[in-house]
Order: sequence, then structure tokens, then C-alpha cells
Amino acid sequence: MKQITSLFLMSFLMIATLIAQTPAPEEATEELFKVVEQMPRFPGCEGQFKDNSAIENCSKQKMLEYIYKNLKYPEAAIKDDIEGMCVVQFVVNTDGSIAEANLIRDIGGGCGEASVDVVNSMNNMTERWTPGMQRGEPVRVMYTLPVRFRLESGPSEKMSPPPPPPPPPSKKMSKKKKKGDRNIIEIEDDGRPMTGGVTPPPPPPPPPAPPKKMRDKVKQAKPPMPPPSKSDRKEQIIEIEDVPVFEDMAVEEDVEEEIFKVVENMPRFPGCEDMAKGKHKCAKEKLMHYIYGQIRYPEEARKNNITGKVVIQFVVDKKGKIKDGKVLRDIGGGCGEEALRVVNEMNYLPKSWSPGTQRGRAVNVLFTLPVSFGIIKE
Repeated sequence: MKQITSLFLMSFLMIATLIAQTPAPEEATEELFKVVEQMPRFPGCEGQFKDNSAIENCSKQKMLEYIYKNLKYPEAAIKDDIEGMCVVQFVVNTDGSIAEANLIRDIGGGCGEASVDVVNSMNNMTERWTPGMQRGEPVRVMYTLPVRFRLESGPSEKMSPPPPPPPPPSKKMSKKKKKGDRNIIEIEDDGRPMTGGVTPPPPPPPPPAPPKKMRDKVKQAKPPMPPPSKSDRKEQIIEIEDVPVFEDMAVEEDVEEEIFKVVENMPRFPGCEDMAKGKHKCAKEKLMHYIYGQIRYPEEARKNNITGKVVIQFVVDKKGKIKDGKVLRDIGGGCGEEALRVVNEMNYLPKSWSPGTQRGRAVNVLFTLPVSFGIIKE
């Protein structure tokens, strides 16, 4: 019996040791996307429209309304005249909740913290975001939100200018006091001096005292209002920088020229400028024809049956030139490099892109181009 008990205890200890030495399985982390087939959408528009573009436009407008309603210009920023753009980056989870909100650009004065707070407050809404979709499955998507804070003079600041100071004494009028004379004034009239002592007239009698009712009103008069504070004189404006962006955003502290994500007139591929209508549709078709005509399926990708979507991001500057091209998403096999090559070679076209315009002026615009690689088996 003692031997059986000993064997049982030894077996138990060996099993316990093996369990203790076995590493715990690593928790599977869900992939985080930057660009997907269907981007996340702010709630409030699902089921109202059949067209996806109409739903997206509606959701963007709903999000802007929510932010404008809930984001307040911090008092410290108003006091110190702080203006500029904050950038908040966050993740829309597969269940539509908001997570990992980070401030990637701040201007101080509490503006960054206020922007992060309003993003986190979206988890308190009655409805959640519609998650992003990739290949028919909900996925986690990185979302970047630029928020611009701006101060403008309000109507109360347009006060009437102060009265001009009294003019200095003119050379044509001066007081002189001569010995033995009393209050003698010499006035030069039309260049001819008037000599001789002139006694000034007696001062006018004081005005009569106002009636008793008037005196009571004067006693009850309120003191003048203090000048408006800086926060009263300033109109606080918070703007979402055009439309929120979903891709990674390169943030630099010393930016010479602002790069827009969405503008009133987006950049257009050349070849359609003579058209009266449908320029954007024509430019998209021309761009697709150019890419399909220039791109080559890399041999390495073909050999290894590599297929999928590559995402290229570049800037169309205000002269219509392509710059800062980079691969945001690659599938390997040389596909990313090939797509980037075709984009960079647009600078050698006979004509440049038509630049994007905002408020009537040409601006730099960030452009994102997805390129799909597929092999059709015969």
C-alpha cells in the first residue's frame, strides 16, 4: 500500500511539473488594418440609404455634428490665443467600439486632451460604429482624425476707435503773460497780428441744476460695464480638417505647406480638362487605363501565385507633380515596388495632373491608390 501511494505521489508531482513548465498559449491578436474594402462608419445612417457612398457621406456628416456639439474650445487655449491642428488616432474594433485613442499631434492649451476626450466619449453613445469590413469579415481599422482649432474676432471686438488726442497747441494761438498785464491773449488772424491787451470775457454761468427726477436718475445710473474679456471678444471655431482620414498620417512639427486629405476639387489625372462635364469620371478612367497599360505582374509574384491588393499613397502637389510616394500595404513578390514605380513615372507624362483646389487656390493633396493583383487560371 505504501508503494502504491508513493507511485501515485510521484506521478502527481511529475504531471504538476510538466504543467508548470508548459508555456501558456499566446493570445491571438487581431490584425490591424489601415485601409479596407469598407471603412468604418459613424452610427446613424445604416438602413437609410441603399447606395454605399450616400451612407458614407451621411456618416461623415453625423460624426462632424457630434464632434462640433461635444468638443469645446479649452479656456486656457482661448486665453493664450492658441490655434492650430491636433491629430487623434484611434482604432475602431470589430464590435464598433473605440480603443487606443492616442494624440499624435498637439498644440497645447488643453486642445489635444479635449480632442482625445471627445473621441473616447463615442463609447458612451447609444449606438456604436459600423466596423470596417475586409473580405466580408469585420476587422479592426486604424482611424486618423485631424481637428483644427481657430479663433476669430467676434462682433463685440469691433468697438469704435478711441477719440483722437487733442491737437498740440497751434503756433497761431498761444498764451503769453506780460508783466503788469492780466490774462492777455494775442490771436493771429489771417496773418495780421492784432495787438493790444484784450481782457477775456467772464466765464459763463454754471448750468442750472437738473430737476429732482433727473437727479434721482443720475444717482441710480449704473457704472459702465467692464471691457469684454478675451474669451468674450473671440469667436471659437473648431473645424474637422475637411474629411477625417483613415490612413497613416505623417505628422511633422515644422510643416512648410499643409497637405490636405479631401478638398473641394480633388486632383485629376490629365487628359480630360477640355470636357465641360464629367471631368472626374473621365480622369478616373484615364488613370485606370494608364495603370493597366504600364504595370507588369512581377515574375516572383507570378511564380508563387501571390495575389491581393497593394495600396500606394502619394502627394499631388499644387503644380500637379507626384511626390512622397510610398507603399502603405504590400503583398510581397515585388508587387508593391512595381505599383510604386508606375505611380512615380507619372511625372514623365507629357501633362501633369490637375492639382486639387481648396477655396479657389491650388493645394497639396494626399492621394491613396489601391491596386489589385490577380492571376486568372485558364
